[in-house]
Amino acid sequence: MKRAFFFYSFLMTGTLLGRIQSVPSSQEDEPPIQKPPSCEATFDLQENVRGKKEEPVTCQKREKEFFIEAKAGYFWPFSSLFSDIYGGSGIYGLEFSMALPSCDNPFYNALHAWLGVDYFEKSGKTLGDPRFSTKLVMVPITFGVKWMPSLAYSFNKECSLKMRPYLGVGMEVSYLSVKNHAPVSQATFYNWGVGGILQAGALFDITKWFFIDILSTFSYIRVDSVNISGGSLGAGLGVSW
Repeated sequence: MKRAFFFYSFLMTGTLLGRIQSVPSSQEDEPPIQKPPSCEATFDLQENVRGKKEEPVTCQKREKEFFIEAKAGYFWPFSSLFSDIYGGSGIYGLEFSMALPSCDNPFYNALHAWLGVDYFEKSGKTLGDPRFSTKLVMVPITFGVKWMPSLAYSFNKECSLKMRPYLGVGMEVSYLSVKNHAPVSQATFYNWGVGGILQAGALFDITKWFFIDILSTFSYIRVDSVNISGGSLGAGLGVSW
């Protein structure tokens, strides 16, 4: 009787253990825990929603960096005294300009610095006694910044060139020399003066390397008591690279 009881107990215990092992644990039933997306993943999702991932701003080299030209024009003075004695005449010069370092921005990418020198010479008659002559020499040195965007134009479908309108502002340092031949006037006068200048015009490519410049300038400057302010219209021929 006892052997039968122990044998029955042994069978019941084995059956119960088998059922316990066959039941899956609660951890296996639960789905895996998903970690929240990191900051980097969230950033990528936001970029994908916008449809285009932003790229860091990089500085790019411009098509043309340097411009040098020889120019000629007609200068007319603003001062009535200057105009009565000397009047207007031709003015000639050289100018060099270069693109300023700038990142990929439509406005700042069009900024250029310029440095130029001009020469103006004119003879006239002394006021009150036209028998005696007087000679004036003016050498303006200008420098400043100009905004010069690049625009495309073409004569035909096979030839696409660039037009570069510009507007500039800068300073003018001018040397002035006056020689009078009248006995009652000071024989020689020379000095330096400082003022301001505005530029406006446009460059037109005529080949890959050469361009023409249609230009105008307006300056305000005095050398001691002499007002040599004036404006000019002219053209230039130059090379760019």
